[in-house]
Amino acid sequence: MLAASEATPAAAVLAEVVAIAPRDATLRLQVATLLGEFGRYDDAMRQLREAAEISPDAAGVWAEMARMQLALDQLQPARQSAEKAVTLDPDSVVAVGLLAMLDLREKRAESALNLAQSLATRRPADPRAAVLEGDVQLAMGRPREAAQAYQRAMALSPDLRIAVKQVAAMRAAKMANAEAPLALWVAGRPGDVRARQLLAEAYQLAGQRELAIEQYERLIALPAAGFADLNNLAWLYYELGDDRTEAMARRAYDLAPDNPAVIDTYGWVLTEKGKVAEGLQALTKAVKLAPDNPDIRYHHAAAMALSGADRRALSLLDELLQSRSAFASRVAAEQLRQDLASRAPAGAN
Repeated sequence: MLAASEATPAAAVLAEVVAIAPRDATLRLQVATLLGEFGRYDDAMRQLREAAEISPDAAGVWAEMARMQLALDQLQPARQSAEKAVTLDPDSVVAVGLLAMLDLREKRAESALNLAQSLATRRPADPRAAVLEGDVQLAMGRPREAAQAYQRAMALSPDLRIAVKQVAAMRAAKMANAEAPLALWVAGRPGDVRARQLLAEAYQLAGQRELAIEQYERLIALPAAGFADLNNLAWLYYELGDDRTEAMARRAYDLAPDNPAVIDTYGWVLTEKGKVAEGLQALTKAVKLAPDNPDIRYHHAAAMALSGADRRALSLLDELLQSRSAFASRVAAEQLRQDLASRAPAGAN
């Protein structure tokens, strides 16, 4: 009912549940958590206050209250609730994590780190404590230390989410072979499609095109291959000058003809292959769907220039380059603008 936005009947059912055991703090905590998952924070807080009155020493109730207050941007009450939870249960990963998060928001980084490290010391066999330390280290701009904490967590309990965090930290620290945690995960679980997608994306982000292509080719061989995998593979083929580029871009386009990123890839590939009219048509559609995407806007302007509409292309580039924001195609856009501006007036359209 909550998922279907049927708030009134859902409230009636939950009221019946609470009426069955009105003095059960655990039940009220469960109801509050459910309400919070659907953004009904005020209703959740009413249940939590009742639970706290019934069982004032329940650390879980105070921790959930802190989480709800954070969602409501009530920072001071959230701190008070989190501190109460930690006092009641100093080893609660949830409560300590909430208090550390509040410290980070309030620029009290050392306090947050002390909380996380002390918890990890007391709970050396709990991967959640190691992950919390990693999260705090990363928030403090210490990615190498974060990667080490995530590695400890992975050793305690391998988890794809932790592996993703470890890769991000290793990449931020510019550590060698940053994709290794995901590669190891996929090697041990070759049927994990999501992990293979993440590994392919990690290789692509790192500029390791051949390794990324290997993973994407495995993915698109599956019956459930998605348009994003096809599109990413098409772009990698394009970057390497592979003859399969257009066919792969077309496959992605056929699956997602209204996705601006997919249309952009397909249109740009067509343009680069000399099919300027078709490419410009696709890129015009892409830029209408994503008018704020600077790379798509550059591709559109470039296709416009190749079609002979220099003046229109120059105008589009001027608009695009007014902002100082960085984007992947900025250097190419600046070079194209310079080339168009230097052309003889007779060549303009």
